[in-house]
Amino acid sequence: MRNPEFYRYEFDIAQIAEVWRRSSVIGSWLLDLTAAALRNNPELTSFEGHVSDSGEGRWTLQAAIDEGVPPQSSARII
Repeated sequence: MRNPEFYRYEFDIAQIAEVWRRSSVIGSWLLDLTAAALRNNPELTSFEGHVSDSGEGRWTLQAAIDEGVPPQSSARII
């Protein structure tokens, strides 16, 4: 990229998440959680960088196998 200094922006990520939350016709629980986290801690300094295993990923993979859907991309995230 030429002149990267011209492409540095300061975005209010918390505000962007709120706009997405309120401007979409599709509700998103994940987006609601993200917006709340950003509202409470805009720098996400308490973010640990991992998510505990609740079983949804394995359940999704098993459902794909049961339905005969190639699960390769799903298997990579588990």
